[in-house]
Amino acid sequence: MSKPLWEINSELAELVATSVDTETGEVAEDMLERFEAIEGERSAKICAWGAYIKNVRVEAALIQAEAEVIQAQADVLYERAKARKRHADQRAAALCRLLPEGEKHEEPRVVVKWRKMPAKVDVTSRVALPEKYWRHYQPKAAEPELKAIAAALKAGEEVAGAKLVPQPQKLIVE
Repeated sequence: MSKPLWEINSELAELVATSVDTETGEVAEDMLERFEAIEGERSAKICAWGAYIKNVRVEAALIQAEAEVIQAQADVLYERAKARKRHADQRAAALCRLLPEGEKHEEPRVVVKWRKMPAKVDVTSRVALPEKYWRHYQPKAAEPELKAIAAALKAGEEVAGAKLVPQPQKLIVE
């Protein structure tokens, strides 16, 4: 197993420190050969790191390109799904016009029926609405408590400033 770069650098620094005589400035005879061997090993390690970095960058670019292709395909499929949904909604709207309310058709693979929708609360006058039907969030912010108003109206109570508005039936295709 090869040595890590920091060990090679330490070995190189130690070689330089121990191979030069500090008093005379002479260099040991075998120092140049050992220096070249260590420097060659260091160069090979640095080049290996460089090749690794280069390969990782190429891999990242390939992954990015593949992700862009997949995203483009996903965009096409998303648009196709939206178009199919619009098409189905158009066909359902046409069926709504042709099928009388309350009529039901059933087969093993499909059920087409009407669902009664609950009446909706319509606040006609916020000023006339009694205090008990208000929901307070902040001292100056409040809004009508629609569920409480709907329950009161369904129970037959008279609520000033509000009324129940019947909603049309909804076509269900299952």
